[in-house]
Amino acid sequence: MRYGGERIRVYLTCLALMLSIFTKISVDLYSGAIFLQQALNWNLYASVIVLVLLAAFFTVGGGLTAVIWTDFIQTVIMVISAFILMIISMSFL
Repeated sequence: MRYGGERIRVYLTCLALMLSIFTKISVDLYSGAIFLQQALNWNLYASVIVLVLLAAFFTVGGGLTAVIWTDFIQTVIMVISAFILMIISMSFL
């Protein structure tokens, strides 16, 4: 193939994947820090540091299993909350 062929395709795929991952992590940290700043009146940078340390503690302390269980529990809470919100909003119709 022309212009690098398979190498350029692998390079661009890896680049897009890395940019996507870093963008998601950055947005997650920033949105969590904004929430902590508004809810607890903390400094933005202190909030980011707290979130990074909390994520590192979960990952190192419990390993990937702790992260999986945390994601599972968050999903259950979000689904139950969505159903409750749906029922409440339908009662106003």
